[in-house]
Amino acid sequence: MQPRNLKWMNIWIWVAAMAVSGLLTIGCMQPDTLEKDYGASVRNNIAQQVVNPGAGMKQEPPAVGLPPKAAVNEMERYEKAFKGEAPPSTPYMGITGAK
Repeated sequence: MQPRNLKWMNIWIWVAAMAVSGLLTIGCMQPDTLEKDYGASVRNNIAQQVVNPGAGMKQEPPAVGLPPKAAVNEMERYEKAFKGEAPPSTPYMGITGAK
């Protein structure tokens, strides 16, 4: 090899050796405070999504809604909306500059 190429090769070997030693040093470090509670925020968010963990143990109705007669009337009205004819469509009147 020529002396010039040998010089660059020595520089690249030195850089590679420093990179490897840096990676080995980082790999042996103690975990920092961010790594100690890694995943705690996710666990906290999942726990906060539970509104009432004892809700299944109660002997109460699951939901409060309309009285039965009003609910039947609403369902009949809802079903009639799909059985009837379509409402007559109004003709489209475009807006133009003509008088």
